[in-house]
Amino acid sequence: MEQHLNAEISKRIWVTRYFMVIGIIVLHLPPYQPLNELGSSIFDYIKAFFTHGVFRATVPVLTVLSGFLLFQFNLHLQPFRLLSKKIRAVLVPLILWNIPFVIAIYLSQKYNILSHEFSITLYPFDILNWVNALTGLFSQPANYPLNFLRDLFAVSLLSPIFWLFLKRIPYLGLAVVLVVYYFNLEGPFVLRNSMLVSFYIGGLAATQKWPLTYLDKHARLLFCILITFCAAMVIFEIQNRELFRLLSPFLVWPLYHSW
Repeated sequence: MEQHLNAEISKRIWVTRYFMVIGIIVLHLPPYQPLNELGSSIFDYIKAFFTHGVFRATVPVLTVLSGFLLFQFNLHLQPFRLLSKKIRAVLVPLILWNIPFVIAIYLSQKYNILSHEFSITLYPFDILNWVNALTGLFSQPANYPLNFLRDLFAVSLLSPIFWLFLKRIPYLGLAVVLVVYYFNLEGPFVLRNSMLVSFYIGGLAATQKWPLTYLDKHARLLFCILITFCAAMVIFEIQNRELFRLLSPFLVWPLYHSW
């Protein structure tokens, strides 16, 4: 039987998802600048603080929320409904947002419009390359920021398997998922494999009925930790963001309470 959310939690989820999507868009607007090429101006540090820090929390937070909502509304027990919903909500937008990029890359390669070396070859036409460019079936899609949608679709398909752990050994199951993540045992099925952990944590929150406002009383402290984390990654040029990806949902979720 589906579990319904109270109005306050529903509103918090909606607001959080809204700001996280905006964060993803803003993250990919400016050209990517590696930390080791960072300028010395205050503006450069502020930009890096957001692009290499704050906005890197967007995908983990959205993944946790997706896992939570999927298990909260028992989609894992309705495979056909799950597949239909994820095709409409994830796969179709993934393909549609890739079409302009695929066409542009194809024309560029066919007529030598740009000298840029693309990571995919679409001319001459090869059906597998085109499918991969549109969906990210084998690797990242043509519009690479959409890796998130590609991997979200993949981890959603794993939800019936996650349910086997969540139903019988929920916290030991988290340890298993962490091992899979750490050793990359899922292979190329999930490109950003920290999403496996984030999605499972969302499932834990739903199935174990975690009190979703528990961290609110520590909102200010967690906000300070978030700021310190992001600043440290910029100041010390920390390239490995895996720990931040795993912890950021717990740092961001309570911020709603402090607004």
